[in-house]
This record gives sequence, structure tokens and C-alpha cells, in this order.
Amino acid sequence: MQFDPQQLSEQAIYKLLAGSVVPRPIAWVTTIAPDGAVNAAPYSFFNVMASEPPLLGFAVSEKSGRKKDTMANVQATGEFVVNIVPTDLAEPMNQTAAEYAPGVNELEQVGLATVPGVRVKAPRIAASPVHLECELRQIIDLGANYQWVVGQVVLFHVADHLLMERGRIDIAQLAPLGRLVGNAYVRGGERFELTRKPPTP
Repeated sequence: MQFDPQQLSEQAIYKLLAGSVVPRPIAWVTTIAPDGAVNAAPYSFFNVMASEPPLLGFAVSEKSGRKKDTMANVQATGEFVVNIVPTDLAEPMNQTAAEYAPGVNELEQVGLATVPGVRVKAPRIAASPVHLECELRQIIDLGANYQWVVGQVVLFHVADHLLMERGRIDIAQLAPLGRLVGNAYVRGGERFELTRKPPTP
């Protein structure tokens, strides 16, 4: 089968993309509004972009023509935190994606505590083992209801038990959750390593 995106609805395109580009990492983004209201929301159109400087990005769409609290807060404060989602936090993470009213603290709704950011005002999710404190670098208008938020990591927080030699993170211990499509996620899975042979002359 072949599909011409020019002849498909946005929903049909989303299903093809979300079902093909898998598994996707999840950015569980925490922000704070100027009035102090805390917001948390997961985004799976997310990835690292560069290491020098350390940049990452995630896509935010509007809902029913309304700007999401995440975007409003990032634009107002220029800061956010990406919290990495281990598999044991799958349920509360999923619930924070529900359509709560603007200004509602999703983390309070799911019974999760926060700890203060160190370099940014946005809080961190205490139960998450990895936090990436970010300052806004750029917002790119992608058109068709999407914006790409680029953040520069200004401080890494990694739980002690995850750190191995040479500053590596123990992925098996982290057990990050992966996003598939619809209501599907992936956890665990077979892990293997590949080495490269030098090219022959």
C-alpha cells in the first residue's frame, strides 16, 4: 500500500507516523506559570538534538484551538524540566495527559510530589530518576497546529544508582518507557549490542 499525505487527513497521517516511528522516548515536561501554578504533561514527539550545546526538543500541538499550559508557561518563563519516565511511572504519566482544566496541577491529581529545580524555577518530578533542567532556546512554528520547543539543558540530575563507569547511565536500571501508538507502550525488550568493523580499503 502507498499513501499520499496530500490526500490524507491529519488524523490518518498521525496514525501512520505514530505507528511507524516507534518506540519513541517520552518527555514528561514540568513547567510553572507566572502565578506559580505547576503543570506536567507527556510528549512523545521528542528527542535529543545536539550535545554541544546540549539541546533537546519536543513538539506541542494546540487542543481545540487552545494553547496548552505547557506552551503558555514555556513562553512566559523561558524554562522547563524534562523528566524521564521509567516503566513504574507509566500509570501516573499516562493520567497526566488527561484533559484537565487549565491551571490544574496534574501531579497533585496523580499523587506525585515535586522537588524544586536548581537552575530553573520549574519543579522536577521527585519519583523520576532523571531530570533535565532546560532553558528555552527557540520555538519553531511547524505550521498545521504544531510548534517545536528547543531547550538547552543547563543541569542534569541522575539518580546515583543509575550511574556506571565513565558517566554512563544504566539503561536496564532506568527501564525507560517507550511510546507506540494509540494506548500502546513498550517496556523492557531484548537488549543487544553491535560493533562496527572498519571499512575495507
